[in-house]
Amino acid sequence: MAGATRLVLPAGSAFSHFTAARLLGLPLPRRWATSEPLHVMTVTTAPSIRRARCQGHRGLESRQVVNRKGLPVVSREDTWCDLAAAQALNLDELIVLGDEVVHFRRGVSTARLAAAVRRRKGGRGTLLMAEAFPQLRPRANSPMETRARLLFLRGGLPEPELNVVINDQDSGQWLSDSDFVWREQKVVAEFDGDHHRTDRQQWQNDVARCQNLQDDGWAFIQLTYADVMLHPRNQTTVRRLHRLLGLS
Repeated sequence: MAGATRLVLPAGSAFSHFTAARLLGLPLPRRWATSEPLHVMTVTTAPSIRRARCQGHRGLESRQVVNRKGLPVVSREDTWCDLAAAQALNLDELIVLGDEVVHFRRGVSTARLAAAVRRRKGGRGTLLMAEAFPQLRPRANSPMETRARLLFLRGGLPEPELNVVINDQDSGQWLSDSDFVWREQKVVAEFDGDHHRTDRQQWQNDVARCQNLQDDGWAFIQLTYADVMLHPRNQTTVRRLHRLLGLS
């Protein structure tokens, strides 16, 4: 639909906001629905966009534009700022989105996002950006990993290392690539999505990894969606980690 709409949009426009996020593969809290308008941005001096199922925005002259599948799209960093300015996401949703925006392999640098935030100084959403930006972590690999990390921190746990390799201290042999690592206390937490259950090879790898860690004296906790997102089960997760980390 975006491709077809692009053919009749004015030159110099670009997809923005939710449409940009979807085209860029960024995580949003709601699935796309046919009722969702296409968000299109033009320069401030351009005429307003008047087309069915399109929502127009202005200010493209101050945004970076990238090419995505042949379509002009507002950049990751400016899309993050635009959604914050529009108050389209709550704090946690903005952090989830931001972790993907600055992902260390597929995103932009935190410095680049920080520069985009500075350009919005004094504008709408600056307080929300200021609260969310320090909580972004480039090594979070999925929205649920971000949600789990926020649960840990708000539950009074020390911040873990994210997605790091653990080697045996004596031999240097690889033990695990782990989601959440408290190295000093030798505690690991892993978030397992459904593919860990349905993919036979993934399940076998998970079992071997858990055994490697436990043989080396690490405490291992396996997390599912319910352990992170559902109350009171997520509070049980926090209490368990408190005990394993020697905090209670």
